[in-house]
Amino acid sequence: ALKRAGIGPATDIQEFRTRRAEIPTAEPPTIYLALKSLDLFSSFPEEEIEEIAQASQQLNYDADSRIILEGDSQDSLDIITSGVVESRMRTSDGQKTYIGELMPGQYFGLVSMLTNQPSIFEYRALTDVTLIRVGLECMQEVLRKHPDLADRYAAIVEQRLAEAELVRGTSEAQPVSNTTQHVKRFIRKLIR
Repeated sequence: ALKRAGIGPATDIQEFRTRRAEIPTAEPPTIYLALKSLDLFSSFPEEEIEEIAQASQQLNYDADSRIILEGDSQDSLDIITSGVVESRMRTSDGQKTYIGELMPGQYFGLVSMLTNQPSIFEYRALTDVTLIRVGLECMQEVLRKHPDLADRYAAIVEQRLAEAELVRGTSEAQPVSNTTQHVKRFIRKLIR
């Protein structure tokens, strides 16, 4: 009946994806505001946050881009300013498991940077993503000025490693208390 009415099957349509929006360029004041809103830096004096902003860089990733692969070394802290980043990790049976989604204002890379170990997570851009990358040298300077942060950062690393081991389902890693001591020692080495 449809054919008699002149209605036929739809023609094949091929689509391709392009970036939906122009890549935003974050000026240091925007980077400054993003850093100031982060719990890691919120208590810092404005001048110090400004120094961190000047030393940081903005990176853009298209949707479905790999940001960090599991096993990559990372010597920076990545802060999401726009977009959604997916986190995955390999479990003890070799399967990649979804961990969660990171939104603007959240960060990753601290564990790998402060343990000097390859990343145990894989991070992928689910949408177009803009990051602020704070390098190791900048973080070393932060820790030199604020050595009391070593305990706080070690606690964050401890929590993330414990969560990862629960997901992974193994006890291959060092006990968490040893990990905390290891991170504190590594931070002390960094700031010498």
